[in-house]
Amino acid sequence: MLDEKGTGISSAPHPKQKIQLKVDIPVKQYDMLRRSVTCDNDNEV
Repeated sequence: MLDEKGTGISSAPHPKQKIQLKVDIPVKQYDMLRRSVTCDNDNEV
């Protein structure tokens, strides 16, 4: 993941922060990306 200046970053903590990342599928402007979360039987999400 890269910030606006092309610097590598590990998180994007600001809601309007512009980032770049590589994805495996085509995306359009305003698409929402979500990461999958796995849980075990002891914890609910």
